[in-house]
Amino acid sequence: MKDILNTDLKSLLKDPSLLETRAYIGGQWVDGDNGTFEVTNPARGDVIAEVADLSRAQVAGAIAQGPKRRRRNGPAGPARSAARSCASGSS
Repeated sequence: MKDILNTDLKSLLKDPSLLETRAYIGGQWVDGDNGTFEVTNPARGDVIAEVADLSRAQVAGAIAQGPKRRRRNGPAGPARSAARSCASGSS
């Protein structure tokens, strides 16, 4: 049986606080209703992180919130909205 390695990903980052295991939904970090699941490096098979395992309800809620945020930035998203602002000379 092959030994599974664990990579301490936080120790490899210049800023370990950048590694977040929760999900970002609706402007806030949330834990997964189903706990966490392991993310593995496909090249070596070692575990590199554990991340939030969202329930169907959490995923549905995140999807439902998506269009509201997109419309707030313009019909084609924030990039087009920003380009229009630059072209018109407004900030």
